[in-house]
Amino acid sequence: MYSATSAPPPPPPPLPPPPSCSQGHLSNLILPTAEGGSICLLCLSNLLSNPNSPTVHVSYALSQLFQALSQPLFLRSFLTFHSHFLISPLVSVLSSFDDKPIAKQTIDLIVNICEASNNHSEHNNEDVYKEFVARVSDRLSSGSLAWSRRQLYMLHCLGVLLDNQENIPYACIKDKDSLVLNLVTGLQLASEEIQGEIMFVLYKISLLQYTYMDDHCVDVLFPRCPKLLHLSLEALVKTQSDDVRLNCVAFLTVLARRGFFQSACANYLGCRDALEADNFMQTMESTMDGSPLEVLFAEAVKGPLLSSDSQVQIATLDLILVYLSCNGGSGKEVQVLVEENLADYIFEILRLSGLRYFILEICKQQILPWFMTTINEMEEEDIVLGVIETFHSILLQDLDTEARNFTDILVSSSWFSVLFGCLGLFSTEKMKWRVYLMFSSIVDVLLGSDYGQPIRDAAPHLPSDPTDLLFLLGQKTSHNVELVCCQSAVLLILYISALYNDRIADDRLVLASLEQYILLNSDEFFGATASVTLELLVNLYGLYRGFAKMSYQIPYSPEAERILFQLLAENDWDSLSTRIHLTSLKWLFQQEKLCKLLSKQILKLCINNSAGNYIVPYGKTSQNVDLQVIAELISFGDNFGAMILVCLLGELVEDANQEHDIISVVNAITKIIEIAPAASDQLCMYGIGGVLQNINYGSNFHFPEVISSTTLLVFSILRSVHSESISNDEAWVGITIKSMDYMISMVAADGWTEEGLRILIILSLILYHSTNQAMIQASKIILLSAPLVSIINNSVSEACSKGPALLDHDEGTKPGEILIIVLSLIFFSFRSAQAVLPGMVDFQNLLHEGCEVQPLSYVSIRGHDLCKLMHFGSPPVKRIASFCLLQIFTGISDHRSRNQVHLKFRAGYLSSMRAVLEGLIFYGDIRVSRNCSLCLSTLMTWKEVEIESIASAKNNWFRLIIEELVMSLATPSMPSNSFMIQHKPAVNIAISLLKLDQIPPWMTTVFDDSSIVSIIQNMSPNNMSTELVLLFRELLNSGYLKSEHIADLNRVFQACRRHLYTNEFQDTGAEGHKEKACVNLDDLGKARAFLTSLISQSFPYVDLWRSPSWKKQLLEEIELFSKRLMEDEEG
Repeated sequence: MYSATSAPPPPPPPLPPPPSCSQGHLSNLILPTAEGGSICLLCLSNLLSNPNSPTVHVSYALSQLFQALSQPLFLRSFLTFHSHFLISPLVSVLSSFDDKPIAKQTIDLIVNICEASNNHSEHNNEDVYKEFVARVSDRLSSGSLAWSRRQLYMLHCLGVLLDNQENIPYACIKDKDSLVLNLVTGLQLASEEIQGEIMFVLYKISLLQYTYMDDHCVDVLFPRCPKLLHLSLEALVKTQSDDVRLNCVAFLTVLARRGFFQSACANYLGCRDALEADNFMQTMESTMDGSPLEVLFAEAVKGPLLSSDSQVQIATLDLILVYLSCNGGSGKEVQVLVEENLADYIFEILRLSGLRYFILEICKQQILPWFMTTINEMEEEDIVLGVIETFHSILLQDLDTEARNFTDILVSSSWFSVLFGCLGLFSTEKMKWRVYLMFSSIVDVLLGSDYGQPIRDAAPHLPSDPTDLLFLLGQKTSHNVELVCCQSAVLLILYISALYNDRIADDRLVLASLEQYILLNSDEFFGATASVTLELLVNLYGLYRGFAKMSYQIPYSPEAERILFQLLAENDWDSLSTRIHLTSLKWLFQQEKLCKLLSKQILKLCINNSAGNYIVPYGKTSQNVDLQVIAELISFGDNFGAMILVCLLGELVEDANQEHDIISVVNAITKIIEIAPAASDQLCMYGIGGVLQNINYGSNFHFPEVISSTTLLVFSILRSVHSESISNDEAWVGITIKSMDYMISMVAADGWTEEGLRILIILSLILYHSTNQAMIQASKIILLSAPLVSIINNSVSEACSKGPALLDHDEGTKPGEILIIVLSLIFFSFRSAQAVLPGMVDFQNLLHEGCEVQPLSYVSIRGHDLCKLMHFGSPPVKRIASFCLLQIFTGISDHRSRNQVHLKFRAGYLSSMRAVLEGLIFYGDIRVSRNCSLCLSTLMTWKEVEIESIASAKNNWFRLIIEELVMSLATPSMPSNSFMIQHKPAVNIAISLLKLDQIPPWMTTVFDDSSIVSIIQNMSPNNMSTELVLLFRELLNSGYLKSEHIADLNRVFQACRRHLYTNEFQDTGAEGHKEKACVNLDDLGKARAFLTSLISQSFPYVDLWRSPSWKKQLLEEIELFSKRLMEDEEG
């Protein structure tokens, strides 16, 4: 008994070999067996190598060796000391004995030894396998065995070796050229067995060659390209063996992928000369049109296609597809295949075995394009019928998606017009029957089973000319069953062809026939069948009325229109549930008289969408109607789609117990706006605000699902709508009050929830729109709401109290998300207050501190709280807080410049704020560093604060900023615009320092002559910025520039002008920091991200890089620099 950790027992020692064999051979060549006997390897080698040895003895010896190799001890000894000893004798057996059982024994033994050598962990030796491959291929290359059965055994052995190993045996074949030459010679022999073995070896060699050979290796197959192809194809024509067929097809497929057919077809005359003696090919050339290779290929694949082995059939279809694809699929090649009735063979396989992929691909990629380009030149009806029947066979198969896709490809290729063209070329009953059967099957595939039955029933009575079809449509049925069937067939043909913009007749004639049909047969539109006919009719009528509206030249019948609208009102009609052309749909939605009827269909669509019954669209011009289509329709703005939706929702709100339908419609509108944001403008213009107000103040608002859905819709509208499209400010006041009350009560009870934060985002968007003179009253209510101010102040105080722990609260945490949204509201409050309540906000008061400061009575935040958030906060908190602080500084400066007020701040207070701002000048987020630099620049303009002291010689931080800037600008590796973007904050500081009444003395040292020269040398049109031009203008004003500097600058600016006017930019890759795409965010996360992007766009400092406005601003700065120079010269 061993423990679990004990080592396994050591293997027993090998049995000692006998001292010698009966022939006196040394003991080291004698291996004992498990049965107590032994095998002398030298005796065995002599027996196997002697061609005169009795076959009974040879067979017995081989069997004994095979048995011994299954014994671990014998195998270990053999592999360790004698693994190569029997390689030559075993190969000699194959070449010496014309005995099939012995050959099989030998090959099995060779494979066994190779696998044991490769797989045995202690004796892994690939050399044994490689030597077997080398010796066997050498025998075949030499041709010494002629093409006897012994050669066949050797060939089979090579095939087995090449097939059963994962090694790379190609390099082991020494004389590849001679080997291939002998194999090609062997292909000309009549024996199917030999041809099958040769094909397999050639297949394996071709795979190995094209897989492992490098650019320096010689392709041993390509020089024999024509002969290889012709011999292989001839073998395929003649053989009846599926094994030979499979090997041959596999080899030909490899050659086709390597371009052999393309090369051979280009030089087929030379190939013919090389095979002049071949009677078979001479017969082919004299009796068949086309090049010998193309005809031979068509003949060769017929047998494999009719094979009873599905593997052979599939491989042959793959060969045909590769042949057509890799060979360019020329019309001549396809034509030969069609003329040789290959399609009949292929689709017989399809019918019997259900093979699908390789057939569809051949039809889609090769036969259809060829047919479309050559149909007008065809003179033989049988060929045309063959192609049509071929395509029809696909439609009749139960292929589901494949059949539908192929049908779409057909009808998208003007297939109806093509088939009517065939009827014009070949006006026989057989052709007419085939064409109308094809039409009926297309209808079945696209609309559903049996929808094409009217075409099948009416086919014998239908004319061949589309114009005559329209004549049938304009007749009064008078309960004539045959005429009713014919008219249904005509409507179906017109409907399907029109869906794909295949207009088989003149638009005027079609519209006139439809109107005549309505005028004469309106009294028969009743019952289930009439419902289908009515849907076809209204879709067609809407389409051709839409065409008439676009052309302004086609008259229409008002009476026919009136009758049709009356029929629609009296019957169960739902065009939105069927495929419809977008032009027809648009015309229907432009008819005010149909709005009530369309409203019911829209409600059904919204309910289906809510249940997840989405419809996949088919194409660009026609499709089933889904929310994508409705969204695009509404966004066009030239129809009543938006009005229908708004009225529908309004009616549902007025009715009681319609909560589920309300939710469905609200969710659908939200989805529509998400698909097409422009739809929000149309919805607002038709009064969606009033309907939303009614929801908020109705009994339905107490349902949580209604509240949640409505909140999302309001957000979607405010996010997408243009401010000038917002009307009915009173409705939005009601929405604001109700939403804010609901949020305040929710926060008081449960704290901040997703719903509460979403409403806070909505309030921010309302404030945003107020800066564009929309929602003014709603914004005032938000700004002055005492409960909201209290909630905001509490949230800010709680965040500021966290100190350094605030860093952990980013957008991925709930406290961080709350703080980001609260700060966003404060930012938009600052912007809105200046627009709707000018003078209300005392920005200077926001920079005061101490107990004498009055509590905030409007939505805002104090400067010292913003500094805490900027210092301790996470990156997104720093960003938005910096925008808020910049808004305060900008507000103070604007108020100071307008009213000439005197600013009073405690020096220590501003010093601590300045320290925070200075520390973020080099922050990684350019928006934060940019905002801080602008705040500091603004601070330097407040002369009464005596801010010049911050730039004194004692303040090393500013000097460090400027020195770093100059060193970077003067470095020769400064060519990219992204580099300039990162240095804009420091450039702002430099400009502000140069504008001071007392410029720091160290500035002269930093901007010395060599530094200025280096900066100018690095400047180019590709890295120019308005800030850089402004910097040099201030350097000029301050007397830092010499005449040489100015001359160089003028040359640079002139080159920049040329580039700006000709748009010759070489580096436009870095466009500043942009919002990251919202990936894997929930709805609230997307809403928050949208808010932060709006904030960044409010100060488009870096976002306008390389934009038209940036170009204009840069040109203006350059002109100002030039004017300043002119003033100096005049002075």
